[in-house]
This record gives sequence, structure tokens and C-alpha cells, in this order.
Amino acid sequence: MLRKLNQSLARSQERERQELARNLHDLVGQNRSIPLFVRVGYHPAEEWTISAMAGVLLGGEIRIETDDGDKVASSDYDPAPFVGLGVSWRK
Repeated sequence: MLRKLNQSLARSQERERQELARNLHDLVGQNRSIPLFVRVGYHPAEEWTISAMAGVLLGGEIRIETDDGDKVASSDYDPAPFVGLGVSWRK
């Protein structure tokens, strides 16, 4: 029996420090996108939840910056589909 259906639209931004080469020190890589997804949850027992998710990343951009926030390079990418599956158990 279907117990839960969620949909979501959010803004995602991930940043991480990169050392790409010896002459390019401590650059920051950034991935920006808008994930649009639907999640379905099922409870086969009171303490178990199984959920599945499917969606697409919209408006994607990868950007490389210096420590000071100056842009070194950037590139947009096409919408990217994704799927996920989760299982959780609570006592």
C-alpha cells in the first residue's frame, strides 16, 4: 500500500576545494543545479520504510573559482536525470 508521495523543487549548491595541477593551487569547484524530484514511500511494517525517488537536475552549472571568489572557468550542462532507492528501519 502506498503510504507517502512527496514532490520537491529546491536549489542545490555544492562546493569543494580542488588541486587540479601543481601550478593551480587551491581552486574551489562549485556545482549548482535545481533538483526537481518525486519520492514515493512504502511501509511494509511499522518500523520499515522503503522509498524510491526519481527526478531531474535543471539549470546545472559547474564553476571553478579562486579562494577570493574570482571566476576561473564555468560551464552549463544539460538537464540530468537521477534515481534513488532508500531503506530505513526504526526501533
